[in-house]
Amino acid sequence: MDVGALVLERVRLEDRAALEALFDDYLRELASHRDVAVGATDARSHPYLPLYWAEPGRHPFFIVDEGRRSGFAMVREVPSEAVVQMAEFFLAPGVRRRGLGRQAVAEIWRRLPGDWQLQVHVRNEAGIALWDRCVRASARGEVRVYEVIEDDGRRLQFDFEIPAR
Repeated sequence: MDVGALVLERVRLEDRAALEALFDDYLRELASHRDVAVGATDARSHPYLPLYWAEPGRHPFFIVDEGRRSGFAMVREVPSEAVVQMAEFFLAPGVRRRGLGRQAVAEIWRRLPGDWQLQVHVRNEAGIALWDRCVRASARGEVRVYEVIEDDGRRLQFDFEIPAR
């Protein structure tokens, strides 16, 4: 479970091609978790990806482990709802199950405390287990978990508060 020197690195516009390569892997995997086959199938067709360099309150991060870009987190602040959302999160299969995801999530929450929401497809059992552990270890107060139906099927939504440290 030893994790090397994890770095959360903001994705710059000039690094978009590197992000898109990881994003394509993510979307291929995500397709296996969806109940209904809808949505973008590659990074170039993802409607929200360009907004991470155009809208305030969007935070694209590479998850860098031992100098290698091993994944990403796409975080979105939603001022109208006074909430922060984990919009997309991915670790390459070869770096999973070493604690890297938990460490990356803890760093994101350290940087962006407040009220949070995230959703996980109900068919993504490993993802549900990761998020349940992370949320319950870090949240203050009640953690609400409930099923929602989106265009691509059923998801579990987590609503919780991350306190400022």
